[in-house]
Amino acid sequence: MKVGKGLDIAEYCISSGFNGKSNETCYFTIREEEVCNWQHKREDLILKYTDSKDLESGICVDKKGKSIGKGIKDMQGFCQYKFEDNPSIRYRKNNEAKEWRCEMGIDKNVVCIWQNREPGLIAVKDKDADTWQCYHPRKQ
Repeated sequence: MKVGKGLDIAEYCISSGFNGKSNETCYFTIREEEVCNWQHKREDLILKYTDSKDLESGICVDKKGKSIGKGIKDMQGFCQYKFEDNPSIRYRKNNEAKEWRCEMGIDKNVVCIWQNREPGLIAVKDKDADTWQCYHPRKQ
């Protein structure tokens, strides 16, 4: 039996601390200065790129532009720090958009349970509308 409306995956992502939904993931856009400051335990750093086409070329610098060494060494650690209750969190660089992201795969069954506050629901794709709906599982 169908339960509630279709899935609101974007709302699930936002309520979980992410910026939104992209394809099959929830994503959080990383502010590079936040990673520099987290990694070096400071509050005055920014990330400067030495090559505008290469996200790996960033170095952490202070407000006067003085480098404090290499750039970001542990983006995965930062994502785990931001989403400590989520062991499946991963980082990904997006060279086209020139941004780093923390991402989490979306379990649509979990979204059903969260959205309807009812355990045991399953998500089923509606073939005609290309949407996802929540259902009670069939009893055997």
